[in-house]
Amino acid sequence: DEGLSFNVNTNETFARYFSQNHGANLSYSKNNWDLFFTYSYNNSKNRQLDSSVLTTYADTLWNKTESLHSILKNNTHNYKLGVTRHFSPRTQLSVQYIGGTSKDNEGKTNEMSMIPDKGNPTLLNTNVDNREKGKNHHLSTSFNTAFGESWNLDAYGDYIHKSGDYSRNIQENDESGMSEISFLQNGKWDIYALHAQLSKTIKGGRELSVGYDFSHTDGTDKLLYSTDIYNNISHNKETRNSFYVNYSFYICSLNYYFFINFTK
Repeated sequence: DEGLSFNVNTNETFARYFSQNHGANLSYSKNNWDLFFTYSYNNSKNRQLDSSVLTTYADTLWNKTESLHSILKNNTHNYKLGVTRHFSPRTQLSVQYIGGTSKDNEGKTNEMSMIPDKGNPTLLNTNVDNREKGKNHHLSTSFNTAFGESWNLDAYGDYIHKSGDYSRNIQENDESGMSEISFLQNGKWDIYALHAQLSKTIKGGRELSVGYDFSHTDGTDKLLYSTDIYNNISHNKETRNSFYVNYSFYICSLNYYFFINFTK
């Protein structure tokens, strides 16, 4: 089928705070070309309130009161687009991209008091600030073709990039004063992958296939504290190549496989 299709959806909600969800979809087909695009957006804000009272009877009567107030903000963008070219009913080439960004901010306030019937009370106020950002990109391509009476060639390639930043700051106040600690966690990863296979169907339910797999990963993770009490940076890199031959056949309704694999 040839033609153009386009639709938009939107949603606005209110429950103390406004939340938004929007999206769009576009597809187009003509002359053996298929194109598509999708996009979604989310923006939300939520509040959480908790409180508790606990009374403990022992040598001393303790009254513990605790309250928690937190607000979480979330913002995300996601998108996908791709194109497929049909060269013939048996041959096609496709390219697709998937991406997205996210941003989360959370603020927490925790107030706690422990008051005995005799002695000094204990008061503790804690403020926590969490911030997180992320990005992801995924590019993929595929080529599929059939030729002759029983030959098939399939090839797939992928590239993935992911990165994220997470930070946390904690402040505590009690009778002795204020203490503060913060840290930053950062990660970045790249992945490359390739798969190719040539297969032939043979009379009598037999099949012969040869293939190649390649993957390469490269990533770095960091954990950094503001006080330098503990910092850690790790880097990982790995490359793998694999060649295989597979032969399958049926005897008396049973399927048998011979598989040879070489990986480096």
